[in-house]
Amino acid sequence: MQNQIHNLLAELKDSPRAGRVDASFSASLREELVKRSLQTTQTAEQPRRTAVVDFVMRIPGELTDVVARPMALASLLVAMVLGGWITGVNASLDTVPGDALYGVKLASERAQLTLASSNTRAKLYDEFASRRLDEVEQLIHAGAPASDGRVQTALNGFQKQIDGVEATLEKVVDEQASVELARIIDEQSEELEVVLELTETVQDEETREVVAETLTETEEVQEQVVETLAETAPESDLTRLELERQYTSDLRDMRVRSELLLERIDRVERALQDRGEEELAFNANQLRYQATDVDLAQSQILAAKGIYPDAFELLGDQRDELRVIADKLLQIEIQLSAPESVADEEVADEEAPDVEQEDLTTVETSETETERE
Repeated sequence: MQNQIHNLLAELKDSPRAGRVDASFSASLREELVKRSLQTTQTAEQPRRTAVVDFVMRIPGELTDVVARPMALASLLVAMVLGGWITGVNASLDTVPGDALYGVKLASERAQLTLASSNTRAKLYDEFASRRLDEVEQLIHAGAPASDGRVQTALNGFQKQIDGVEATLEKVVDEQASVELARIIDEQSEELEVVLELTETVQDEETREVVAETLTETEEVQEQVVETLAETAPESDLTRLELERQYTSDLRDMRVRSELLLERIDRVERALQDRGEEELAFNANQLRYQATDVDLAQSQILAAKGIYPDAFELLGDQRDELRVIADKLLQIEIQLSAPESVADEEVADEEAPDVEQEDLTTVETSETETERE
């Protein structure tokens, strides 16, 4: 029985009908299974790889939206603001107090002073002080009265710059820097003196007064600077040379002013003699004596001894005396020009009635002749 079962199984194993698979069929089936397996794996992995690649490829675009666009917008806004600001500043450079853009001009100057170093700040003070004096000259030439406050505004701005130089000088310990700051104040004082002379041409007494007051304040600052420099003069050749330079310049300026003042007095006296104005001629003659009596010798002696504070102080007193004489002479010049116009008006008024009387007489004569006829 057992042997029969064994023989039957052997037959079934070799029989095709029993499900036997030959070698070629197995090879083809294996190849098909491997092929389908690879296709399935590629199909499953392809979406994941595409998604990752797409994400990586989108990163620059996302960054552009998140970072680049706001940065570009900010850059555009900054360019617009700075462009408009620079344009406004450039347009404001020629403005004077009272103009619409004058505030922009002052704001830009304050910004420059805030960002500047200590050395650069002194140069900016000098530049801005000169700007204020240029504004005063423009206003004077334009006939702006001192009563509207614009001249005073410019002068206040000038004095503010001078105060800035003085404050910087107090903090500076470097000798060369101190000399440069002292020179700035000296040069600005000279420029302001020129502006004061300009006020004589417009004969605006109020404008002249406000300019003269500012000049007095500036000269007080200059005297303090001289005293500061003089304290170090015995120890410094540089400082001593600077004091000598300033004194020589001021002395030469005083001599020139004295000569010009005497020439003005000569012209006024000749005009008064031609007009027969004896009282005004006498006053002009007195001014001549006062101008001639201005003595610079004592100041020069003090400077030669190296006592510069006293030498400058005495020179300043003589300068003030010359200004007083110039003010009095200006009043005479105004009186000298005013009577001529008044006299012309009086003559015109006197001649006008005569013409009317002549016309009236002519009319009356004509009527009488008509009646006779």
